[in-house]
Amino acid sequence: MPTAPIPFGNRQESGLDPLSGAMPVAKNVLTDSRGAVRRRPGLVAHPAGPLSAAVVGLHETTSGVLYAVDQGIPERNIYRVTGTGAAIVPGAARDLLGKERPVFAETESILVIAGGDKPQKVLLNTHDSSRLEGNPPKATHAASNASRVLLNDLVEVTGGVHYSSPAGGTSYTGFEEWQTEGTSGYFTAEARPDRVVAIADSANDVFVWGTRTMQMWSPDENMIYAAGPTMEVGCQAPYSIIRVGSGFAWLDDRRRIVMGDGRSEVVLSDPIQADLQDMGDVSNTFGWRYTSGPWDAFIWTFPEEERTLCFQKGAGWSTWETTGRGHFPVTARTELLATGETVVGLDDGSLAYLDRTVNTDLGEPIVAYVETGFDGHDTDRQKVCVAVRLAIRRGHAASVEPVGMLSWRDDEGQWGAPIQVGFGSPNETESVVTLRGLGTYRRRQWRFTFSGTEDLVLAAASEDFRVVGED
Repeated sequence: MPTAPIPFGNRQESGLDPLSGAMPVAKNVLTDSRGAVRRRPGLVAHPAGPLSAAVVGLHETTSGVLYAVDQGIPERNIYRVTGTGAAIVPGAARDLLGKERPVFAETESILVIAGGDKPQKVLLNTHDSSRLEGNPPKATHAASNASRVLLNDLVEVTGGVHYSSPAGGTSYTGFEEWQTEGTSGYFTAEARPDRVVAIADSANDVFVWGTRTMQMWSPDENMIYAAGPTMEVGCQAPYSIIRVGSGFAWLDDRRRIVMGDGRSEVVLSDPIQADLQDMGDVSNTFGWRYTSGPWDAFIWTFPEEERTLCFQKGAGWSTWETTGRGHFPVTARTELLATGETVVGLDDGSLAYLDRTVNTDLGEPIVAYVETGFDGHDTDRQKVCVAVRLAIRRGHAASVEPVGMLSWRDDEGQWGAPIQVGFGSPNETESVVTLRGLGTYRRRQWRFTFSGTEDLVLAAASEDFRVVGED
């Protein structure tokens, strides 16, 4: 009797046809390196309490100081966040100008924040905030490289990147020198006449994205910055860029999500490409990363669509949302270096931890489920489902036994009533649950739903079947 796996997991292929076997949805799940399926991490309230408006920027410095920026009107406040509260940083001109998402560049002495207008500086030793002096360009992006600060130019040199004079230690004088000759200046990314929309530093290089191309620049003894390789891959969403090792992943000018190191790129979004093409405005897409324990996930939030998509290398795609709000409310993210915890800002102004040991979002249970595509086991002859076997973590010490729900439909018919799959009482040691005699079909689609607030793990699923007419 043949046995075949039931491919539950975060392998969402919503841009492909489920009748051909493509998984239409994987919601609120992550898969570890051995294929075990769990719910995504949950949101736990941060003790600092809410800011005055939606959190649009978070950054922890190398010394462990956490800063946040809200989207307040008329002022965008900058906060220093501690374990007991959040206080607006001091300074006569302490607010961040502009309307764009904050981008941070940290040096030894100051934190530079670009937000679509004149950049801001925060002194790391006193937390005082003021405008970055020396006539820097209005910018949306900032980077720190080779003891300099770099900014893209929104007004005068649309293909240009300005760099400051160098500075080190506690001195920041050089970071406020922005002349176009001497030790400061600018370079122009001229591989194509496209506008520079984003910059970022990685190792010893500066990545410069245009609307149609991406070019690397490196420090040079004679030229200060010298042009490196150019890729015919642009960027349609300047805040979709996620650092991945010495490269990045981002939404490119063809609405593909790609990962590249400046010399070559790999397309990640093929399974969901039709979804991306069907979206409206994606220019505000926000990219971020979640790393904890066995999980390393790249997440992109599409604010105009109120959708959040998650990618895991070696696994695939899934959708994240919340039970109460529908859309996933994270609007900013940083990782605490000392503890490895992920702190996120939410669209209601509150702060939270994203915790893989928690199965609720601020107390609301996370509803997670996966649907396979239709599977006919390589034949359209009628099959008998002899048994389904689910390997799950059992033995939960809960007052009410947690359950998962297994359901299916045949040949695009209606979904049948789900079958409860018990995750076991505290003394349960049998890890495989067997369900027998689940009917006949030609092509079948499966769904598994996680319920309750306990840590539910689906390690594997398989089906024993028999083709009608065969011995």
